[in-house]
Amino acid sequence: MNSFEKTLLSQLIGLARATDGNEHLITAESTKAIVSCLNAHISTEQRLAEYLSRVEDVKRKMVPDCFLCANPCGRTSAYDLSLIDQEEPDIRNIKYSILSQLIEISKTWPDKETEIRLYRGLIAIGMDGYSASELYSIFAEQ
Repeated sequence: MNSFEKTLLSQLIGLARATDGNEHLITAESTKAIVSCLNAHISTEQRLAEYLSRVEDVKRKMVPDCFLCANPCGRTSAYDLSLIDQEEPDIRNIKYSILSQLIEISKTWPDKETEIRLYRGLIAIGMDGYSASELYSIFAEQ
């Protein structure tokens, strides 16, 4: 994964976190954006900007008040992926394993169950302070 794709993934995690506890916010458009981004091979800043713009547009529709908030909580902000590399090896491995699974399941348009797994997986990658078994159970509970 190159630096452009890492930047995009960090934004996808913010998008997915907007749906945590708010599954009613998931739309075909948001899922299509996630699937497209997970399968993107980005090698230029211009291409990255196009994908980032799409993710931001979807997020603005999902949680418009987050963009107006005077005291943002950071829940829908981009996740700092460098934090994964600072995790203990077992945590880091499970997060990268979840990412690999997400990329695989996103290669076909997901049914509702798989769609939820995409969001939960992205949310799990952005969680801090959880054990490997807790992360895996969060992702696999579907």
